[in-house]
Amino acid sequence: MVTKAQIRKELLQKREELPENLCKELSTNTKGQLTTWEELQNRGYFYAYYPLGTELSLLPLIQWLLDTGRRVALPKTDGDNMDFYEIQDLNEVRKGQFGVMEPIGEQKVCWEDAICLTPGVGFSIDGGRIGHGAGYYDRYFERHPRLLKVGIAYEFQIVDHIPTEVTDIPLQWIVTPDRTIKTTKS
Repeated sequence: MVTKAQIRKELLQKREELPENLCKELSTNTKGQLTTWEELQNRGYFYAYYPLGTELSLLPLIQWLLDTGRRVALPKTDGDNMDFYEIQDLNEVRKGQFGVMEPIGEQKVCWEDAICLTPGVGFSIDGGRIGHGAGYYDRYFERHPRLLKVGIAYEFQIVDHIPTEVTDIPLQWIVTPDRTIKTTKS
């Protein structure tokens, strides 16, 4: 049986090999998928992330959300804890823990009916997700079960099976540059 560590290593290698221009094109396509998605049309609150390396970038989408009057928050970690902080502008960030850009604001938000656009290394159709192994998102999801949990993935990041543990919280949707998938555990 393939382990999470093996899947993580293989998918990270594939992601790191993506040319920058392809990452930008696929990020633009993902924005298109999301802006036409019915679930997004009915929501005003969004948890997003600032891309690290070759992760699918949500920056074009975040700018669109802000321009259309939606509220957006980005994650900030403190030790083993992660919370979200609202931004009004994409420049309201600085390099934080792990070299990830984090919001500079100090007021955390708790929007229980938000869509949480979730990064990851690998995803499965049943809602499984592999992150970087620290468990930040799973712990956050456990504390906030009403969030609509949406994985943001390149098509190659969707695999047949991801080994799960009791602490893994399944996603309800996965969005790629080409399609929107309702997971089988949603």
